This record gives sequence, structure tokens and C-alpha cells, in this order.
Amino acid sequence: MGHWIPVTWLTFSVDYALWGMNASGYHFTNIVLHAVAAALVYFLSRRLLALGLPAASPRAITLGACAAALFFAVHPLRVESVVWVTERRDELSSLFYLLTVLAYLKACDASGARQTRWRVVSIGVYALGLLSKSTRCAARAGRGGRSCSRSSRISPSRSPPLWSRCSR
Repeated sequence: MGHWIPVTWLTFSVDYALWGMNASGYHFTNIVLHAVAAALVYFLSRRLLALGLPAASPRAITLGACAAALFFAVHPLRVESVVWVTERRDELSSLFYLLTVLAYLKACDASGARQTRWRVVSIGVYALGLLSKSTRCAARAGRGGRSCSRSSRISPSRSPPLWSRCSR
């Protein structure tokens, strides 16, 4: 059996229900997952570029995010995860990792009940990532310890850790 990856197995059972034993359906699912992950890279890049470069124009931020997403989408190291059906766990864990970071950043911008909701979403998506690939445990929230405040550039020397902003 190998690793315990129930979310990945669940997606295979959905594929079997949809496509039967037709391999092209499984490949199609992997391509769709990869396209969604590339779109999430765009949104995450856009968010981080806007936080890190407050003086940049919106057009420059959009172009930079497009370049990052395109690079992610076509990079040769991603080929195996998309082409090999058995590597679906990589696609799913990437997708859930990106969703975890986006939800965590939303929690850092929110306050009160909205912040709590986004934290719960972040933890839930993180759990789905763990259930799709066990090595996702390295993606702790706040990893990197940099602040994403709008008032300062991202800098480890001038900013409190990201997790400290959410713990208030």
C-alpha cells in the first residue's frame, strides 16, 4: 500500500467513477489540478508582490504574478507530477499548500471573527494537504517568519514574524 494518503485515494475513486479505467481521464484530472495550482500561484504571487513592493504599479505587479504563474505552470520539474497519474499526491499537496498560505494571509489581514474563520480554513486546508501527502507537514503556517504588513516592505530585520500578527 505504501503511504497513507486518503485524499489522493479519494480523488482516484472519483476518477474511477467518472472515467472507469480510461487513463486519459486520470491525466485530464491531473492537468486540471495543475492548472488550478498555477492560478493559485498567480494570486499568491500577486499578493506577495503587492506586499513586498508597495511602490510598484498595479500593472508591474500583475505582469510579475503572470510570469511567476507561467513559470510554475511550464517548468520541467513539474512534468512528472502532471504526467504520472500516481504522482497525483504532489499535485494535491501543492494545491492545498497554496490554499493554506492564501487563507493564512487572509487571516492576517482580517480581525475578530473573520480572522478566526480564516485561521480555521487555513488549518483545515493544511489538514487536507497532510492527508494527500505526508511530507506536507513541513509547510507550517508562518514559516519564514516575515511580516506581510502593508506599512513596511517584507524584511526580516524590521518586521515581526507573520505569526505574531495573527496571534493578537
